[in-house]
Amino acid sequence: MRDIDGTRYGALMRRSTHRSVVSRSRAEIVVYLSGKSIGITTNAAIPSGTRYEQVTGQPVDRISEASKLTVKNGVTGRSVTLAPYSITVIGY
Repeated sequence: MRDIDGTRYGALMRRSTHRSVVSRSRAEIVVYLSGKSIGITTNAAIPSGTRYEQVTGQPVDRISEASKLTVKNGVTGRSVTLAPYSITVIGY
């Protein structure tokens, strides 16, 4: 994965497709395991105006309740910022 400035960063991206009788949905799941925030540009794979939810937490903390996590919801523009140690679901 590349940052907006072209720098490469490690992240795992997975596409998930769900089909039901009435609709079909697709989501991109991005697991980002770096300690630095980055902005990634969106393109045809992640169109502008797509909803996303991002969950972050400290990797060394014991997470015993959801209140210890930070949850952010938004809509993609020309880029999406990946917070440190985050899981982002785009297009849910």
